Formats: sequence, C-alpha cells, structure tokens
Amino acid sequence: MMLMETQGPGAMYGVTITLTILNCMAVPMRFYRRKKQKQTLMADDWLVVPALALNIGMSIAIWIGVSKHAVGYPTPPVTQTQDITARTPLDQVGEVISVNEKIFFIVYSMFAASLSLSKASILCFYQRIFCPKRPWNDITVLSITFMLTVVVMFGIGVTFSTIFACGTHFSYWWSSAGADLKAHCIDTQMLTYAQSVSDFIIDAIIILMPIPLVWKLHMSLQRKLGVIAVFLTAAVAVAASLIKMIWFLWENQTPWDPSYDQDLLSSTFLFWTIMETHVALIAACLPTLRQYFSNYHSVDSLLRSLRTTMSLSSLKTTRSRDNGKESRDANSLEEAV
Repeated sequence: MMLMETQGPGAMYGVTITLTILNCMAVPMRFYRRKKQKQTLMADDWLVVPALALNIGMSIAIWIGVSKHAVGYPTPPVTQTQDITARTPLDQVGEVISVNEKIFFIVYSMFAASLSLSKASILCFYQRIFCPKRPWNDITVLSITFMLTVVVMFGIGVTFSTIFACGTHFSYWWSSAGADLKAHCIDTQMLTYAQSVSDFIIDAIIILMPIPLVWKLHMSLQRKLGVIAVFLTAAVAVAASLIKMIWFLWENQTPWDPSYDQDLLSSTFLFWTIMETHVALIAACLPTLRQYFSNYHSVDSLLRSLRTTMSLSSLKTTRSRDNGKESRDANSLEEAV
C-alpha cells in the first residue's frame, strides 16, 4: 500500500508542477541547442512539440481536479441535512465523483498519444544514429521501423478505444458513479490492464534496442558502457511505467471494490500516469540536453561521424581490415557521450 501514499494533493501539485516546468524547459532547450549548432531539425525534434502540448493539457486537468477537491482527496462522506431545498451533501458527493471521473477521462484520453510521441521521438533518434547508410531491408532498419509502427498503433488504438469506449455517449464516463460505464461500455478495466502491461513491454524493448548495436563495436568495455549510458537515459521513463503497471496489477484484483475509495484509486493512477508521460518527454530530450551539463560534444557529432567515416554494417567484415576505422569510430562515439 506504499504506492497509495503518493496520491495526496501536495504530491499531485508538487509532481505535476515540477515535471511540467521541466518539460517546458527541456523542449525549448533542445531546439535552442540544435539551432545554435546549425543542425537541421529532424522528426525526433518535432515530435516532442505535440507531446509537450498534451502534457501541459494533462497537468492543467489535474490542477483543476485538485482545486475542486476531486483529485488527490478521498470521497467526502455522505451526511444528513434538514434543509431539503438546499444543495444536499449527497449532491456534493456526486459532483466530486463526477469531476474526478471527468478528469480521469480527459487525462486518459491524452496520455497514450503523449507517450507514443515521446517514444517515437526516441526511435527516430535511433534511426538518425544507426541507420543513415543502411538499406531498407537491413535488420536494424526493419526493427526500428517495426517498433515505430507498434508505437503509432498503440497510441492510436488506446486513444480511440478510450474516447469511444462508450460510443458517442461520453458522459457515461462520469455519470452514475461508473454504473453506466460498466453497463454500456467496453470493459475499460481490461483496456487499462492491457495498456499498462503492453506499455511497459514496449518501453523495455525500446530501451534495450541500442545495446546489441553498440556491443558489436570493437572498443573497450568502458567506452561501450559510456555509449550505452546515452541511450539508457530513457530508463527513468521505464521505471515510471513499471511502477504504474505494478500498481494497476494490484488494483485490478479489486475492481469496483466498495471497500476501497475509488476517488483515491483513480487519483493514484492519474499520479503515475503523469509521472510516466512527463518523464518520458524529458527522457526523449536528455541525449540532446546532456551536453548542457558536461564538456562533451554534441550527440550529433556521432551522426556526422557515422555518415562520413563509418557504416555500422561494415562491422560484419574482418576485424583486421577495419581495425583503424573501428578505432576512429570508438573515439567518435566517445565524443558523443
């Protein structure tokens, strides 16, 4: 139950405000650095822009929910009232539940698109690094293209499945405390379950993809680990995805259980969703931003090196023939990290 402690209003405000500020810093800094180095903006750069817009939208929705005591707060208890003409506590309870479920619907409708854009940015970054000279049928090109397709399908599928889970009866999401959602819509609990598990699996594959490519290079272990560290910066997003999956696997054992406060359960899920989407965007920008905090050269020095002095496919040739080139490649890769 430790994860349930993260759902309070203080945590909601603190985490969303902090991560939103970091998001709003990371994306402009990324563009500024690329422009300063007179580098052409590529697909991986542009994809983070709509992801930032969606993250800001989710944060605003959370802030509205917390300000109305509908997110980060337990459902208020029902009390009796003598004045039947006044707004009753039951009405107030219903309004809080309705706002909570509206916020959940809004955030859940945007999160998959945001995640997919950040993941697509990382994969496009891989393409720039590893595939500038490779033919379309190369295994690396096919692998990255396949994962891009999976990420796009994930984003479109989850987004539309959420928005149209009840057809065009969108109000079913926040009316009747979930009764209409259960009676007239697809199994949203199973949808969220499938999304949480598949999301983590996709994240794990993406984070592991560059490792075998770098490991093929003939360089010292220390240099290999240094290069891999650049690509493992996205591991922070994978950690958030893992925690959210573990939490939901627990929550999925007790769906609609009246002994649990559903507003608090919803708030906790929103908390880890915000963590995952916002950290994923930061992770997508980290390889570019890393140079702000060190004396290393730009990651794009690796791109220039790959395009002018090496082709990764040449590693399939004999080591003696490519020994001198591999040494230069190792130095170029080292500069990139």
